[in-house]
Parts: sequence; C-alpha cells; structure tokens
Amino acid sequence: MPFTLLSLLATLVTSPTTRKTLLALLTIYFLRLLSRTLSSQIRNSWSRQRPWDNSRELVLITGGCSGIGKQIMLDLAARGVTVIIIDVKEPDFELPQTVTFHSTDVTSPSSLHSLHTHILSTHQRPPTVLINNAGIGLPNSILATPPSTIQQTFAVNTISHFWTAREFLPPMLKANHGHIVTVASMASFIGLGGMAPYSCSKASAMAFHEALGQELKLWYRADKDGDGGGVDGEGGERCRRDAGYGRGDGVRGGGEVGFGAEERTGDFTGRVWVVGFVEGFTGVDAGEGERAGVEDVERGGGEEGGLKLIDRCNR
Repeated sequence: MPFTLLSLLATLVTSPTTRKTLLALLTIYFLRLLSRTLSSQIRNSWSRQRPWDNSRELVLITGGCSGIGKQIMLDLAARGVTVIIIDVKEPDFELPQTVTFHSTDVTSPSSLHSLHTHILSTHQRPPTVLINNAGIGLPNSILATPPSTIQQTFAVNTISHFWTAREFLPPMLKANHGHIVTVASMASFIGLGGMAPYSCSKASAMAFHEALGQELKLWYRADKDGDGGGVDGEGGERCRRDAGYGRGDGVRGGGEVGFGAEERTGDFTGRVWVVGFVEGFTGVDAGEGERAGVEDVERGGGEEGGLKLIDRCNR
C-alpha cells in the first residue's frame, strides 16, 4: 500500500499538468502576499508599525460587565493586560487580577471626567485604549416607544462616544499613541422594524467613527493606516471606506492610524467592530482578525459567539 501511494504521488508530481497547477497556485499566493504587503506599507507612509505590548496598555471598556464587553475584558485579562471596565451595574462575577471596575454613567461628561481623574491618581497614566462598547436596545414600534427611551438609547449608543472621545482622546494625541474602538452592529447598515432607535443610534455610532477617523487623519496628521484586510460576516456586507482611513475590505473602520505633525513614531488605531467581527490590534495583521457568528452575537452571545480579541497577539 505505501508503495502504491508513493507511486501515485510520484506520478502526480511529475505530471506537467500538476506542475503547472502548483506553479499557478504559488504564483497567485505570492502575488497576493506582495500586494497585501505593499498596500499596507503605502497606507502606513512606509513606516513600521509598533507591535502591541501588553504591559504598556491601559484599556478602558464601557459596558464591560456583560456580553461582548465582558468577553473582550476576559480575553485581554488572559494576556495580562490592565483593564478598567465601567458600567451602571456592578459585575456579578469575580474580576480577573488585572481588571478593576468603576460605576460610571457614560452619558454624563462630569462622571467621565471624575473617572479620568481617578484613573490618573490610581494608575498614574491615562487609558491608551478606549473601547466604546456600552449599548442598549429596547424593542418596540416607533409609535409605542416612549420619548425617554429614544433619548436614552441615543445617549448611550451614540452621544456617549462624543463624551468619551473628548475626555480620553487628548492624552492619546499628546502621547502620540492610542487606540479607539467602536462596537457597532449589523443594525448600523439595515434598519430593523421594532428596533428603530437602536438601528438609528448604531448607524450614528458608525458615522461618528468614520468622522473621527477623518479628523485624526486630516486634522491631526494621522498618517498611519493599518492593513485594510477586513472580514465579511454571514450577511456579506461590503463597506469599503473611501475616506482614506481604515480601508477595511469587509468591515468599516479596520485600520491603524499614527499621528504626529512632525514625528511619525507613534501609532493610533481606530476600530469599528460590526457585531462580532474583530480585527487585530497594533502589530497584528488586520486581515487575520477572528470572526464570530452573527447569529450568536446578535442573541447576546458575545461570549457564546466565541470572540477572540487578541488570539493573534504575541505570535
């Protein structure tokens, strides 16, 4: 039997058709790799990306006590990253050693400012990563939804992003290093009957992230744009961005941006996650980002969906 298999393999290898097929496949692979590398270098102004360092980062996650936010926290904590989670409710689980919790209202600028002051006094440094994850969604028809619910949905899902960016972005700009992540939804692209406030607020969050990316690039000379390879969900949404920031082939917002009017030594990353579509952090090929099932995540399965935030880090 082994002799027969070896003979068959030898025949295939010596076959002109097989050799041509293998050569064609290898050529396609190397051309794709070359194109990907050159595209990444061009978007990054031919500068090298600084690799992600777990010991240097301080991650702030809004809405980190459940769902996707909790799983992001657990994935980061497993790598030894220092994480701060904020929420309006206390965690009902034991926090990992590197994680702390603060009860904070993300819709209140004064509450966020107090949090920032506390972080500086406790950690002696500002957050280097801001993950805007907090969100609410109460199903109801447009006519039956109370005005207070509509206002609260937008306050948490959209307007809070303005407050968190205004509070925590300036130190990142000053340090020439930072990350901002926006957790969006498939509802950002498709209006859902019975979930109008949620859909509209998530679409607004997407627009906020795009506008932020343009300002980082044009206002603050954020010339660094990470590898734009994105991932498609089961819905197959194609959302190529034309603004020059985070040109994800499959997911809006995938990209790294460095800023500095005179120096291009730092790095700044803008991310938008559409439900469970996760891309790598600094130094991680964005095209290798893990994906989670849309259905699992939409059912509130940030954990069940198996989000693996930084599986590719440190490899």
